[in-house]
Amino acid sequence: MRSEIFGLQRFAQQGRNLGETHRIARATSHTATSFPRQRSNSHTLRELLRYIGVQSSNGYDISPAAELLLDSFICFVSRTCG
Repeated sequence: MRSEIFGLQRFAQQGRNLGETHRIARATSHTATSFPRQRSNSHTLRELLRYIGVQSSNGYDISPAAELLLDSFICFVSRTCG
């Protein structure tokens, strides 16, 4: 969207300017990684899947949002685990 406002050349220049002003810190052994958070998110999603499964097996209708969550989780697991 910004490329439409600035124009393509101005947008590219803005990207270069941002790249020049930001520094990347090297990771150390003490630096936290995203893996613990990813494990926590995966655990939470598995709990939600279990809950949705129980609700479904007890005769409750599953909302379209819950179906989307199930489909998205299956796609996520298939990409990250295999």
